[in-house]
Amino acid sequence: MNAFPDGTPLPKEWMIRRPVIETRVRILTARERWHVLAVIPFSVVAHGRRVAAGARWLFSFSRYDYTRGVAEPMLSSTSPHRRLDFHRQHEWGTLDFA
Repeated sequence: MNAFPDGTPLPKEWMIRRPVIETRVRILTARERWHVLAVIPFSVVAHGRRVAAGARWLFSFSRYDYTRGVAEPMLSSTSPHRRLDFHRQHEWGTLDFA
């Protein structure tokens, strides 16, 4: 869908014309876990800029699993969120550039 929930079109510069994130998923059914590898080209997040040595970026990769019949979604995240809210940036990880 190329619009906000209210129907307003997304800005054209937000649109990605070709896939840029490569993913692999491994499901460990017996352990009730799953692993995801996401490869994101640096050029996509840096927008052609160089990142200075010593720079620190916050990051968190998260998803909600909304299962029918379950009151609360399950949050899967690289961050140790204490409650169901991936916007809590103080709990995100850091990426340090050398």
